[in-house]
Formats: sequence, structure tokens, C-alpha cells
Amino acid sequence: MLRKFLLSAVLVLLVLTAAACSGSEEDGEGSEATAAPTTEGQAEEPDDGAEPTMVISSGSETVSIGGGELPEGWPDTFPLPEGAELAGSASSPGNYVVWFSSGGSTQEDLKAFFDDELPANGWTIESELDFGDDAGSYSAYAISGNGYSGGVYVGEGAPGSEGFEGDFAFWVALTAE
Repeated sequence: MLRKFLLSAVLVLLVLTAAACSGSEEDGEGSEATAAPTTEGQAEEPDDGAEPTMVISSGSETVSIGGGELPEGWPDTFPLPEGAELAGSASSPGNYVVWFSSGGSTQEDLKAFFDDELPANGWTIESELDFGDDAGSYSAYAISGNGYSGGVYVGEGAPGSEGFEGDFAFWVALTAE
């Protein structure tokens, strides 16, 4: 089950990437990317924090990356711990990958939160595995519910956390069923 879940999480990331890169000028479905205005080659944060920092369109598919709010369509039944702060996101319709900082919660606090709050909000924990190696320790949850399946990764060194600096704590990948 975990192998299937991990494969699903990787496929979500690949689908988001493929949607961003697919299409060609020849078939009339060229890609278009927009980003926040740049100054000296650096992308600026949106003034209100609500707009994605990049939107990539290809044909009928759109991928949004970044932004100061949860992606449009994010399930409101998904529980988030108090103090969690959005660190980044990538989404396309029905597919979400969202990274959060802990807001000071420990890995144990986050595990206890998800163990209690996922089932209380209509989510089923299909499986949970704890890992530890030189990169750190983390827990992986395979979840389903409320019309979605996916996973939650908690802790340092979790796959998908590469490139994030600072108070990284957990990320969530969801796909509409």
C-alpha cells in the first residue's frame, strides 16, 4: 500500500510538471507562463500574498505554483494544525501538493495532531510508516476521504522536502478520486 501511495505522490508531481510542459505551437496548444513582476531578475512576492507566483497554462490545463493562500479548490475538510504556515504549493484542478512550516510544533506534536484530526474530519489513515536515516526522520501517511486520496509527510528529510530551507515540517499531496 505504501509503495502505491508513494508512486501516486510521485505521479501527482509528474502530472503537474507534464501539464506545465506539454503542448506545442504546431497543435495550437502552446504553453504560456506568467509570473509576478521581476526586478533585477528576481520574482517579487505578490502584494496581497493571495496570487500564485507563477501560473503555467497548456491547452486546457493550468498549474499554479506558489501564492500566499491554499490553492483554489483545496478541500476545507483537511485539518491543519494551529500555527502551520503555508510554505509553498503547486496545483492543477483536483491535484494539490502543499508544503507547510510547523509554526513551532514538533514532529511528535504533528503526528499526534494528524492521528487524531484526520479521522475526526472524515479522512481514513490507510497506512502510516516511520522512517529514519542520515537525512532525518519522518512519517508518511497514506490517506483517503472526502473524495480525495493522497498522503501526508511529516518531519525533516521527507521525500519532497528537498530545496526547502528553514522551518519545514510537513507536506500534503491530494488527488481527487
